[in-house]
Amino acid sequence: MPNQTYPGPITARGTLPESKPSGVTTWNVAGAKPVRYDGLDLKIISGTPQRRLATVNNQTFLVGETLPVQVGHTSLRVRCLEIRESSVLVDVLGEGTRELKLRTIPAP
Repeated sequence: MPNQTYPGPITARGTLPESKPSGVTTWNVAGAKPVRYDGLDLKIISGTPQRRLATVNNQTFLVGETLPVQVGHTSLRVRCLEIRESSVLVDVLGEGTRELKLRTIPAP
């Protein structure tokens, strides 16, 4: 099978962004180029309205979970407080509460 390039994000456990922001490098899909993170970035919201999942940087959260999230050269403890239709409310331990919003992709 020939090498394929993906023009934009793919819907899988990981994503391939159109352009890579600067920051730390992590691998998210086998054989893919590394993705870099500067800060907290809401990648995708999935699931049903009764059981939503939110992927922030390198972690997938359910409401109430506290997980380490890689940001730069450090790991932050992030607690998911609420998953909304197009945003997530998280508590970054030591920094306070933040709302992370999905990025909008302009129509072609």
